[in-house]
Amino acid sequence: MNIENIAKLNSIFISTLDLENDNNIEEITQLNFPKWDSLAQAILIAAVADEFSVDISGEEFEMFNSYKSVKLFLEDKGFK
Repeated sequence: MNIENIAKLNSIFISTLDLENDNNIEEITQLNFPKWDSLAQAILIAAVADEFSVDISGEEFEMFNSYKSVKLFLEDKGFK
């Protein structure tokens, strides 16, 4: 993804998960980050859908389990 889209994605993760910075953001997963609960999951999905103007189906919600998988999801949607 380009720098602008990565910055948008990082901003979403930082604000949604209340991160202090984007150090090691690529290593964050739902399993290793306690603040990533069901409410944070819903907010994250809504924020990505809004910021990137993409429709996210219920089946695609499962992809939202790590920073890397969300990034891959966006790349698959055409955000390079």
